[in-house]
Amino acid sequence: MASILFADVVGRTRESRGWPEEMEAVRDAAGFLLRRGHRIEVMDDPENVEQRAFAMRPDILVSDQPPFHLWNPTARPGGEMIPRPFLVHLWQVSSEQGYVLSSAALLDQVDAFVFRPYIGGLQWEEQRRYRLHLAFQEQLLATVGLLVHRMERGV
Repeated sequence: MASILFADVVGRTRESRGWPEEMEAVRDAAGFLLRRGHRIEVMDDPENVEQRAFAMRPDILVSDQPPFHLWNPTARPGGEMIPRPFLVHLWQVSSEQGYVLSSAALLDQVDAFVFRPYIGGLQWEEQRRYRLHLAFQEQLLATVGLLVHRMERGV
């Protein structure tokens, strides 16, 4: 079974956390994986992500601000590193189509992206918000599940 760390999954500051459904979707997906025997940790504290990653040494890391330096020898010369986990980068949908593909350095280090729906300041009806919540949760779950499958099969 896999160890999966959902790290700082809803933004860098508490003030920016305007979509409580996102954390609920992450916790729901984490609970699903936990019930299937995986070791799960969900963190929304950006100050402790690095320490937790060193302690847990996750097989899969899900984050909107991945700590790439933890497994990059040029960023940590002579420093302690963790083995590179499968990396799922949570990304905000951009108005510029294909923006996420513009950085080769990012693409070299990421195994999958999960895109957050953009809600902004709009007051969407509850049914639409619920559908977005389910879509985000299912995409997150499918992406992490695919990486677990690949890890277990050595692919």
